[in-house]
Amino acid sequence: MDDRRGSGAESAFAASRLARIALKRSANLAAGIDGVIKSWSRFSTLHCRKFYHPVTEAVTPLLSRRGALGNRSLSLPVRTVTLHTHMKNIVLLLTCSFLFCIAAEGQNDPSKEKPASDNCEIRDLAISAALGDVEAQYNLGVEFHRGDKVPQDLAKAAILWRLATKAGYIYAFNNLGHLTYYGRGIKSDPAEGVRLWRYAAVRGLSESQIHLAYAYTDGKYLKPDYIEAYAWATAGRHFGSAQGDADDQKAMTELADEALKIINDHISATQLVIAKKRAALYIAQYAPKERF
Repeated sequence: MDDRRGSGAESAFAASRLARIALKRSANLAAGIDGVIKSWSRFSTLHCRKFYHPVTEAVTPLLSRRGALGNRSLSLPVRTVTLHTHMKNIVLLLTCSFLFCIAAEGQNDPSKEKPASDNCEIRDLAISAALGDVEAQYNLGVEFHRGDKVPQDLAKAAILWRLATKAGYIYAFNNLGHLTYYGRGIKSDPAEGVRLWRYAAVRGLSESQIHLAYAYTDGKYLKPDYIEAYAWATAGRHFGSAQGDADDQKAMTELADEALKIINDHISATQLVIAKKRAALYIAQYAPKERF
């Protein structure tokens, strides 16, 4: 029996219980959040890195994550969090309790033997996510999508990526769009999936541009439009060749080429002339607004 893993799950559930108690008894939001953090710190297991109080000390470990759908490599610092940053509404404290429960459930899977460092890493992500760190919310969603360090749960991934979209995190729009469009782990809603992809596509994210191209060919929601599909696939291929590392670029090029192969089987010569002009327009109009 792995005592470290068991104690980690016990501490996570204990912290979750204390979070709910704090919610009921807190006189105000600041006191409630402070109580949750102190409770979690007391119940941290000895094999984990010490969790510092967010007001007095800072912890900025470097986390490495690979994107759930695009195999992107992200090296993201967990930012220091101060209480006053998160006193805007009481929803945050509810989120703290909920995400602590998510982390606890993920740690309590008897079917997988996970290193203690993985347990600590997931709990750190859950804490940061609960405190409003959008990158941690996204990365915890990635872990639930991949299922390596916690049991795979696409519904939880969708919840976390939805939180990240509220802060405008561009990759979350892409990934949540994929789950939503195809109904993976959640109810299928192609219209919403297209909306999410389009949000990211017009801001220059190549993967969403290519997904949008597929959506214009499969007839799942949008009426097939091979001119529009060609324009988006070409734009996605253009920008994808410069986004991310070499593996990312290769993956995006292959994804775009597959879409273009489907499109070329259906588009006429006259339509192709129009499509190429529109592709040039989209490349000029929908260049990335930030570095991906």
